[in-house]
Amino acid sequence: MDAEIKAKEDAEFERTLQNLWTAWLKEYDTDGSGTISLEELKKFAELPAYTGSDSYMQTLHDWAKGANEDGSLEEAFKGVDTDGSGELEFEEFKKMLAEDNEEGEEV
Repeated sequence: MDAEIKAKEDAEFERTLQNLWTAWLKEYDTDGSGTISLEELKKFAELPAYTGSDSYMQTLHDWAKGANEDGSLEEAFKGVDTDGSGELEFEEFKKMLAEDNEEGEEV
């Protein structure tokens, strides 16, 4: 693959993740901290269904719901909370999505 094409694809993917992050915070960051707490992620996962039209948010909800149901959500959260703050910042959020994607999940 041409390096220029790869760079463009990487930049587009980064923008997509940033948009997902921004949308998530706008809708589900209940304490306004600008981060994601485990409790906020659990509340999102416990929604019966994601009712919006964003396919990335739908995929995130499907993953979170499944991880919450099988008991792996807290472990996934803690595994990427590298600073131990109990809150995910954008870089940690990206890491969580990437790790689950590497395991074959559709996040």
